Amino acid sequence: MVGKLYKESLLAALRESLDSSDLESVKRAADSLHQGGGDPVAALSNIVLNELPDSDQRTLALRALKHLDSSTAASIAERLRGTSTSREPRRTTLGTPSGQACASQRDPSKWWIFGSLTALAILWPAYSVYRFNHPRPSEPPKPMSPWTEQEVDFEARSACRSAVRQQLRDPDSADFPALSPSEVRTSYTSGTVTGYLHASNGLGLKVRADYLCTFEVDRRARTLSVLEADLIQR
Repeated sequence: MVGKLYKESLLAALRESLDSSDLESVKRAADSLHQGGGDPVAALSNIVLNELPDSDQRTLALRALKHLDSSTAASIAERLRGTSTSREPRRTTLGTPSGQACASQRDPSKWWIFGSLTALAILWPAYSVYRFNHPRPSEPPKPMSPWTEQEVDFEARSACRSAVRQQLRDPDSADFPALSPSEVRTSYTSGTVTGYLHASNGLGLKVRADYLCTFEVDRRARTLSVLEADLIQR
């Protein structure tokens, strides 16, 4: 609700700036509306369509549209400028049927409906292009919590097993028995993993080998790297 009221206040400020006859004031108000999450292109275009063709506010809104930092806004300004003559009522007498039609076009309520429909037809595709060129800023990612002791143990065992496998003749033959918690020792920034495995030697026989792996860990960054992996065959 607060965000909606804030955008409405920025939109009201944009309308008030048109009374000042100062193009820079209008551009500043349009820029504030954009920074507040509003759409200055749609707001200025709607003002142009609902003001009388010869009004100063309409002329100033067209100039502001043309000077916005958007090729889409400039294109819309040219299209709206071209509609000013076609929307002017024809000069006929009120006693004729055409005169009655002209009188109905001067009816403010019908003028407003016509302007709204025209704005929708023009602004809908333009709004899509504008949003594509001006995406809303994404929310910053939420910071991740530091690794727990259990997460460090899991990552250390996985990284050390991978490092030990790289030293084997037949990495696929490696068989790591289940490790007990006492075989993983950690401090806050480093640790060791000790254990044994069974793997095939050069003769194809399964033999046991002990290993010692040291690593360093950054719990806040959630990263772990193996410093050294020593393999000792029995």
